[in-house]
Amino acid sequence: SSSEDVQWMTFKSFDGNVNRIVLRNILAATSTEITLDINGTEPNGSSFAPRVSSDGRFVVFHSFASDLVANDNNEHSDVFRYDVFNQKLLRISLDTNGDDANGGSFYPVPSSDGSRVAFESHADNLVSSSTYTGKEIFMWKESFGLSKGTIELITNGNADSFDASISGNGTRITFT
Repeated sequence: SSSEDVQWMTFKSFDGNVNRIVLRNILAATSTEITLDINGTEPNGSSFAPRVSSDGRFVVFHSFASDLVANDNNEHSDVFRYDVFNQKLLRISLDTNGDDANGGSFYPVPSSDGSRVAFESHADNLVSSSTYTGKEIFMWKESFGLSKGTIELITNGNADSFDASISGNGTRITFT
């Protein structure tokens, strides 16, 4: 995907043993791998589905790597948001206490400014109101003053929900 001004582009690249997420600055003709482990080396799992926010500030993706951030112990795919300007990676698929999700989370899509991210997850502990154990749609919201943000359950039906899409301002979400 690319930012609205097409300065930033993100893509998946297979390098060695794993799929990695690369951010390309078209104007500066530079590339940055954003899925290095916490020591700056090859991660222990693959990453997929990168999307860059329209303003180019954030990249979201899901990853099976457990060493991109500290304390990732759930052995499931997690959703991440990378801050391009501050070069900070944040795992956003956490429960309300900041603990590991108990199921995989996948296919994030950011709002235009990246302050909201819709994604699908099998986890039933991301919010206390979740009663369905299949795939549901969630929205993560950046919360200023809180390092982790907040998660809201969008679907809570009796069948799987997937293929989330989010409006530019993050106020509307569609899904299948």
